Amino acid sequence: MTDPLSITASVAGVVSLGIQVTQSLIDFYKSYRYQDSELAAIIGRLESLAETLQHLEKALSSRTFQADERSLVKSIEKSIIHCDELIQELQDECQKFSKTSSSGIKAAARVAGRRATYPFRQSTLQKLDEDITEIRANLSIALDVLQLKDTQRFREEVIEMKTLLESVQTNQISSDLRDWLSAPDAFVDHNAACAKKHPGTGTWLIKGSQFCNWLTGENSVLWLKGFAGSGKSVLCSTAIQSVLRHRGYDRGIGVAFFYFTFNDDSKQDESSMLRALLLQLSSQLQDGYADLKQLHESYKTGIPPSPNLLQYLRRLIQRFRHVYILLDALDESPQSGPRGYVLDTLETMRRWGVGHLHLFVTSRDESDIHESLDLPSLQQVTMSNAGIDRDIVDFISGRLSGDRMLRKLSPYQDKIQKTLAQGARGVEDHLDKVLGSLPQSLDETYERMFCNIEHRLIDDARRILTLLCFAVRPLKVQELIDGIAVEINGSTRLNRRRRLQDADDIRKIYPGFIDIGLDAGHSNENYYEVDSTPTARIAHFSVQEYLESERIRHQKAAIFSLNSPTAHADIAQICLVYLVEHGLSSSDLDQSLVEAFPLAQFAATYWYRHYRHAGDHAPGIDSLIAKLFQNQHSFATWVKLHDMDKPWETKVNFRRPLGTIANPVYYASLLGLDQTLLDLNNIGQAEGVKIDVNAQGGYYGNALQAASSRGHDKMILLEKGADINAQGGDYGNALQAASSEGHDKVVQILLEKGADVNAQGGYYGNALQAASSRGHDKMVQILLEKGVDVSAQGGYYGNALQAASYGGHERAVWMLQNFGATIEMKDMQGRLSIHLACAGGSMKTLELLLSFGVEPTITDTQRRNCLHHASSKGSVQLVVRLLEESLAATDADRDGWTPLHWAARNGSVDTIEVLKTAGASTSTEDIEGWTPNLVAKFHHKQLSVVSDNTPLNKDNIPVQILQPSIDSAATEMESRSDEENFSPGIRQDGIICDGCFLVSFGVNTFLRSCV
Repeated sequence: MTDPLSITASVAGVVSLGIQVTQSLIDFYKSYRYQDSELAAIIGRLESLAETLQHLEKALSSRTFQADERSLVKSIEKSIIHCDELIQELQDECQKFSKTSSSGIKAAARVAGRRATYPFRQSTLQKLDEDITEIRANLSIALDVLQLKDTQRFREEVIEMKTLLESVQTNQISSDLRDWLSAPDAFVDHNAACAKKHPGTGTWLIKGSQFCNWLTGENSVLWLKGFAGSGKSVLCSTAIQSVLRHRGYDRGIGVAFFYFTFNDDSKQDESSMLRALLLQLSSQLQDGYADLKQLHESYKTGIPPSPNLLQYLRRLIQRFRHVYILLDALDESPQSGPRGYVLDTLETMRRWGVGHLHLFVTSRDESDIHESLDLPSLQQVTMSNAGIDRDIVDFISGRLSGDRMLRKLSPYQDKIQKTLAQGARGVEDHLDKVLGSLPQSLDETYERMFCNIEHRLIDDARRILTLLCFAVRPLKVQELIDGIAVEINGSTRLNRRRRLQDADDIRKIYPGFIDIGLDAGHSNENYYEVDSTPTARIAHFSVQEYLESERIRHQKAAIFSLNSPTAHADIAQICLVYLVEHGLSSSDLDQSLVEAFPLAQFAATYWYRHYRHAGDHAPGIDSLIAKLFQNQHSFATWVKLHDMDKPWETKVNFRRPLGTIANPVYYASLLGLDQTLLDLNNIGQAEGVKIDVNAQGGYYGNALQAASSRGHDKMILLEKGADINAQGGDYGNALQAASSEGHDKVVQILLEKGADVNAQGGYYGNALQAASSRGHDKMVQILLEKGVDVSAQGGYYGNALQAASYGGHERAVWMLQNFGATIEMKDMQGRLSIHLACAGGSMKTLELLLSFGVEPTITDTQRRNCLHHASSKGSVQLVVRLLEESLAATDADRDGWTPLHWAARNGSVDTIEVLKTAGASTSTEDIEGWTPNLVAKFHHKQLSVVSDNTPLNKDNIPVQILQPSIDSAATEMESRSDEENFSPGIRQDGIICDGCFLVSFGVNTFLRSCV
């Protein structure tokens, strides 16, 4: 092996001499540092040179060069040798200085002035400065070469982290499910936090004992707390990256994270958090989509309630060996709004007592958060320690050396670092006075900055603040520019002459307050696709807090004071004025028109939300809404831009025919715009035209069903003659819509007004099944007391009892049985309620049905019993319970599938372990010759069920398999059948596949849709 190379001793000696000489000059001049600021500058330059030499010496001593790096060594040696003569000059100067006694110099300075003495002459200092500059230029070459290795290592770490992030991204879940769930994209915020991070930031945190204990402890919680602007989000991103490295590619470990954001309404409540966590964890399971699909089937038309989301999250967590959930900025969830629900949700998760769940949260130390978390000091990390000081020093050093505008301050680098990092006061001479005049608090800082805004720009400045602080999502720069250009006082219009040119114009109005940068977005093809349009944000949460505080109203900056309802009212008006702008609807909507009106999509999507946030502070808005609804072209343009009837469809539908758009009465009813409904009615009467409140159209079929599904209970439509039992739409009728969504007040009104409690039709078949499937116990009770047919058949689940059983709603099951529901009722596949309870994974419902005397060994049409259904779900607790009921792990269904086949298809490691212990064999073949091992491979589970003679434990399950293994399974599949569509799935005549819920017809049909 070739011996490694090293820098020659003579070259190393040059560096060592340079350090000695430079330090001697520093010591000499420092004893006179109070005589002149120019002297302080030269000391700063010498200190910077000394630091460079020390870095170089350390790098050379720790670096071993390989044989193929000979040219690298020569380049480094050459650049250092070029410094030799200059360092010798410095040494000569230093020796001359030392010949002059300190007392002699001081005496001369007192008599003839400092500039008469040699070491302080202008020419001497200038020559010294030139030598320092030239030495640093030469040394920079050596440092650049040495840093190539560090740069390469950094790039490798970036690539590694990108790969790890890709392993937990959510594009494994179908776009339909993602669109329906509407989970906020936490990766955008994570990438933004990482972009702000200086290399090495937070190392003290992830190397500390508290973090290490959190990683391995049972049911562990760690709270990182600090004041506003202390860098909590950056440290959270460091923690996330550390956890991702800890996870590696182990699918038994789940990682999910969420960043609460003060300037984005969609990232502030418990529902947003739960949806993001659900989506991320689902994507990390081989069949995680199945749980989401089940949830989707129950809540096709809207977002599930938070308790249901939490229930499904718990199910997912149970399927991992370890789950790490990291939540940033709990304090950015508004205390007066959803924060209480967020904290309640976290308390519930902790009460689960799930040993393998690990929670990491960051926030300011606010009383409600402190009381809710209630953690011992060992589980709290306070951001006031030596580690933070090091992070700050590194960051400041990086900015001073890397920022072109700040490089001129390099002579003062050490002093600036110490002063800013430690909060110390007093840097010598002029710098001391400048830093000493810094504001003593954030309030004073903000007050000064706001008061420095030119008077002529105040109106634009207030508008910018309003939009940035209260828009429900961050605005693109072009959106913000058009938002500023809309006039809402007096004449309402889009004033194109008020449009700013670009982001620079915005920065000129608000230097220092606004953060403008690119957002990392995602698409199905590339999760790390970067949106080329810059986004504008308030620089920090504390700015908005100051603007909304009582304090600002008593300061000079009071004119910039903001309050939430008024701000939302202003934004709602801006959006509505924009939507009725003649130019937007004067021609057919196309991409060029959207580009010409960049605020159009935001306005169409969010005006209603801002209107609701405004509450009673929205004078004049009703007239703008009426204008939008009365103008046929503006109304159609709005619906094409964003159809609130189908909010999950986010793409603009340019080609949508006008005939497919429901009438304004429908949309006014959908949104609960009672005044708009009255306005439309009054206009119709004035024109001698009666509005058609029973017109068919829209997702819900008619206006009354739309209003009922959204819980609008004023029922103006009934007063205007709406048919209370009108059929159509997804729910079939208004009563089923209200029952499904849990609007008990609407249900009571409809029943009092004569709604047919047993009306058939729609997705659930009847109102009782709709309420039962969602677990709306109060609704179920109301309907039962009204005499509803408890055994009515039809709908997706067949009957109400089966709907409640599948959803795991044990109280609804109990009420239905108590009111006479027959527990022996079967669905079209011959399944009983107990089968559906097992397929849904509900232990409590299973126990309840067993207590009713239901026999778990009964089979359905496919000859599957409860153990088959529980195994297909991967519900290990249910599997254990059913084995206690003497169900056999070796029982085969009509296709020869044992519970182990179903567990292998699901990929549940724990279920496989339990079934093998109970006697299930991995070599059992179904009627087509498929073993559980082949089933697992075919369904692309990265799981290989070990052979029967191998001890089964969590260390050897799951076993990673390569693509060739999957290919070999597919090849074997093809060799076993001549049928083109052969697959190891369900074979049954006229039944629904458990994988994809599609109906299969014909005995020779095999479904592949679910593979």
